[in-house]
Amino acid sequence: MSSSNNEGNTRSLNAVSTCLTFKGTRIYVHWTFWLLLSIHLALSILVYSWSVVWYALVLYGPFLFVTVWMHEISHAIVAYKLGGAADTIVLWPLGGLTIYGPDDKGPMGDFKVAIAGPLSHIVTGGVLAILYIVMKTSTMPPLTSMTVYLDHLESGFMGIISTACRVSFSWNVLLFFLHLIIPVFPLDGIRIWAGLMRIMGIRLTTTAKIISFAGMLVSLALFIYGCVKIFDRRIENGLTEILLGGLGLASSKLLYDMTRAGRLSEDPVFGRPCYLESSGSMTTSSVEIPTATIAQELDGNRVPAANVSTIPIESSEII
Repeated sequence: MSSSNNEGNTRSLNAVSTCLTFKGTRIYVHWTFWLLLSIHLALSILVYSWSVVWYALVLYGPFLFVTVWMHEISHAIVAYKLGGAADTIVLWPLGGLTIYGPDDKGPMGDFKVAIAGPLSHIVTGGVLAILYIVMKTSTMPPLTSMTVYLDHLESGFMGIISTACRVSFSWNVLLFFLHLIIPVFPLDGIRIWAGLMRIMGIRLTTTAKIISFAGMLVSLALFIYGCVKIFDRRIENGLTEILLGGLGLASSKLLYDMTRAGRLSEDPVFGRPCYLESSGSMTTSSVEIPTATIAQELDGNRVPAANVSTIPIESSEII
């Protein structure tokens, strides 16, 4: 059983340990998860009523946690099915920060593991939609609305839960497209598109360059969109797009620099064996040489060519 997961990465991510495990895999929660929850709780206490505080606690606590947990467990299940393993799973508000999967299944194996995360949001979103439809009354907004109404939250427990279900449904739709389309690490889009392009036979360096350019363009558009929302006084949502756009720009620029410098083996996605081995990078092979025509001279003495049967040739070219 082979895996690309590095247990040491968990410590460097400053993750906070939890009591959860899955098939022996330890599950951690990144500090950004708690930071997001704390910010929304603080804003709710300072600006709104206690009903909004309870709503923020439910939405950014168990609802967001279950959504992200389902996303990462879907990755892990497919990885196990393909013969891979995961030592650790690190959760953050948009998914996971650890990469794992089988090393010996090539780009197709990595594609299957990567796409399992976005597909999980179809299941999670479907369950949330059913729950909201069951609880919905004539005074409640439609499922696709993300508007939060204070009178619904103040109506009691069912008002808080139904609103959380509706908003979480929209979150799952957003996360589905976010991970499926945007080719930026640590989102799944970079592995999905890298896997597809390698399956199509596109060179590894060409794939990395295309993905880095696409990531920068999408991230720049997201950053500009966030700035527009800020000027339109929708500060909370605008900050989200600005932060995501900034993260994407930095990540894509780093990938581009690594590609130009010939350091793709250091990249957390393209430096994994499932990509390097499929590209013929850093492989060693033995090439048969006609022994009847070769002789080797050592210290002035001729050594019979029959003693030389194979010559190992190391190739470091990335194709």
